[in-house]
Amino acid sequence: MHVLIIENHRDAVPGLFDFLETKGHVVDVAGIGFMGRHMEMSCHYDAILLNLVHAGMEEMALCRSLRERGGKTTPILMLSVLDTLDDKIASLEAGADDFLAKPVSLSEIESRMRVLFRLGLRLKARADLMPSMFG
Repeated sequence: MHVLIIENHRDAVPGLFDFLETKGHVVDVAGIGFMGRHMEMSCHYDAILLNLVHAGMEEMALCRSLRERGGKTTPILMLSVLDTLDDKIASLEAGADDFLAKPVSLSEIESRMRVLFRLGLRLKARADLMPSMFG
């Protein structure tokens, strides 16, 4: 899979970056804000891992922006040190497909990312079939 990690804390990325690469994924890293939007718009990604540091801040706006742009279906997995029910709900309402509270194992992150990717493929296949079913 081609994965985009959007993360402002560079010290958190190397372990995740290295782990995903050893699992065979192609990984790009961008900061929150303009660079994250630019990277996401300029390449096709199979999944996006978005780190939420502050609820209601730039990360939520970025998640909303990724989701609201017409037809954007790339799975978004939100990772966060914030773990209240309100944080989880706000992330999902902003457009995240799944939410994991840190600390979390790298294996679980990769497993959830794979599940989201598979679900996306199934939804795309169904959408591709729909016009032929009615036409």
